[in-house]
Amino acid sequence: MRNIRMFDQTEDSREVKDGLTTKNLKASGDLDGNEENLSKNLKSDPVKVVKEDPERKLRLCNQLKELKLKETALENQLKEAKSTISSLTCQNSIMIEAKESLKLELARRSKKGYPFAFVCIVSLIGLISGYISDP
Repeated sequence: MRNIRMFDQTEDSREVKDGLTTKNLKASGDLDGNEENLSKNLKSDPVKVVKEDPERKLRLCNQLKELKLKETALENQLKEAKSTISSLTCQNSIMIEAKESLKLELARRSKKGYPFAFVCIVSLIGLISGYISDP
């Protein structure tokens, strides 16, 4: 808003110099005290006073409205992005939990192996068949 007020009052930064007089320049800080430099500066840049331009004001108001619309659109996109990120994070955590549970189940199944009774029976059958086949 501050920039708009500045544009309403002046069209160019050089136009501000018109309001300055030699008294103002002396008081505001001619460090040398050289009046010759002051008069050269005042004569070199003719400056005009800018009046408020209703067309320019209207154009600036329209630009401000467009910027506000763009800002709201970007804010909406940001909200959508945040919700998407949160849903993806939630899905990611669910996938990690499922992965961990599957790993635990796989580890449990692989540790199970053959039952002890089955191993004993197979080894007993192997010993008996070895004694029978040996002459």
